[in-house]
Amino acid sequence: MNSLPENAAAELPHEAIEEQARRILNSERFQASRQLSTFFKFVIDETLAGRGDQLKAYTIAVQAFGRDSDFDPQLDPFIRVLAGRLRRALDMYYYTEGAQDPVVIKISKGSYKPEFYPSESVSSGEQALSGAKESATETQTENSVKSTSAPKTFFNRRILIILIVGTAVLFLGFLGWLLLSSQNSARGNLYNKPSVIVLPLKNLSQDAQLESFMHSLATNLSNRLSRFKDFVVISYYSARSMDDKGTDIFTTLRKLGVDYALTGSFIKINNLLRVDVQLLNLNTNQQIWGSRFERTLTVNNLFSIEDEIAKNIVNRIGGGYGVISRELTSASISKRPTQLGVFEAIATFRAYDYYLTPELYNRAFISLQQAVKTEPNNALAWAMLGNLYLNAYTLGIAGIDSAFSKGIQCIRRAIRLDPEEPFARSLEGFMYQLMGKPDLAMKSNEKAIALNPNNGYLVSISGWDMVIQGHFERGLEYMKKGMKLNPYYPGYFHLAYYLDYFRKGQYAKALAEVDKMDFEFLFWDPLLRTVALVKLGKIEEARQSYKEIVRRKADFPERMRFYVQCYIPQKLLPDFIHALNTAGKMIHGG
Repeated sequence: MNSLPENAAAELPHEAIEEQARRILNSERFQASRQLSTFFKFVIDETLAGRGDQLKAYTIAVQAFGRDSDFDPQLDPFIRVLAGRLRRALDMYYYTEGAQDPVVIKISKGSYKPEFYPSESVSSGEQALSGAKESATETQTENSVKSTSAPKTFFNRRILIILIVGTAVLFLGFLGWLLLSSQNSARGNLYNKPSVIVLPLKNLSQDAQLESFMHSLATNLSNRLSRFKDFVVISYYSARSMDDKGTDIFTTLRKLGVDYALTGSFIKINNLLRVDVQLLNLNTNQQIWGSRFERTLTVNNLFSIEDEIAKNIVNRIGGGYGVISRELTSASISKRPTQLGVFEAIATFRAYDYYLTPELYNRAFISLQQAVKTEPNNALAWAMLGNLYLNAYTLGIAGIDSAFSKGIQCIRRAIRLDPEEPFARSLEGFMYQLMGKPDLAMKSNEKAIALNPNNGYLVSISGWDMVIQGHFERGLEYMKKGMKLNPYYPGYFHLAYYLDYFRKGQYAKALAEVDKMDFEFLFWDPLLRTVALVKLGKIEEARQSYKEIVRRKADFPERMRFYVQCYIPQKLLPDFIHALNTAGKMIHGG
């Protein structure tokens, strides 16, 4: 997907924007939805006419869709829901057909006014790399000067010899690993995973004592990243030895097939510490993420600042919805499922987990079946395939026989292959819940979190599982922690908050959570809406919503209890069944 520059939207010619809008309107998803096309065209036209700031839900409903003048957006969420669908459709477009388009059109949450950006050019990435190279060179010079001024005692010479030999061994081992990896590139990456290296940060201040802080922070980052099994982390000591030798790091890393480099700088002015970090994609010469941290130093807080910054950085770039995973997802989504490598199949699963569309389910299912044949010892691929089987079972996806038993087999195989695979352990919790073993489910979820408490997605999804098991306080606590670690999460997480409001009798707030989910293909959106509407006494609206459930899932009236109990805590199940029966009787009679 094209990445957006961090600065304000550039002034683009109207012709370029109109041409981009035509591309989007001619895409498959927009051609299939008159409502999305109408909404999109209206907000584009209004914005180009200079009326973008006047775009409100009422204006769009009345002028674009012909709603009556008494339309109340507070009572009727039609525009809010459609806006959510439009945002998702634009995301999906830029993940697929529009990945190389010259203009990016975005509609931010909380607004109906579209924003227009030029796609980030390769040259900007090259400039970022060039600047990073200069920083690395300056750091090498400083290190060289410092080393020549050190006292030359016998003890220091012995230590120096040991360090030289040790770093030489590490460096040679690092080169050997990379050469072996590059030799295997013709038949796929050696580990079927991207590789990441943390480079020494440049010290822009005159405080030489902060050199130790820099190396400690970089080591901390490498250690934390190594807990994620989504990628291979190259030893920081290898990076440091390359830096000390005056090697052109970026050229060397590219030649040897390293995919990502985390670099940056820091400066101390009085008691203020500023740390800037950038994540570079060495294959495309682009900076794909960056952040700045400013902290006030005291006598005793340097270590706590280091840990906080390291945790924040790692949570943003690692894990299922981290920067690296999202970028790889966008690259894999344009290929045929049978052409995907193992890690690309894993990235496709991430896309399915976020969007929950039938086409992405099929892509992920086909590619993961191929992945476990290609790499039968990949625990994560087996776990994700198991997840798809469980989804087929709980959502009634047609054409997959014995889905539950096959899902169990895949998950158990994943755990046998790697007992410390966090995603497999979290999924084991959901499996035990479906088997009616709540104690084992909780134990598995707790273990998943313990395996990597810094993985925002893993912490959140394990907390989500706890909520649908009925452990509200503990589950929501974990979810809030995970979503703070990484605020990028799938819409179905809002089910947990819906259930929490529902059990407290706050049905209007529960209903508002449904609008945030917005899965146009699943029957769960209208299901949750129906139940909340019945509780609010809005029976006619509930009846219409129930019709939508049946439209999306024809066998719902016959299998209602089964579908509901898969994701609703036992204590709330009677209320849900009663509300659904109430709405259903208005249609079927009785």
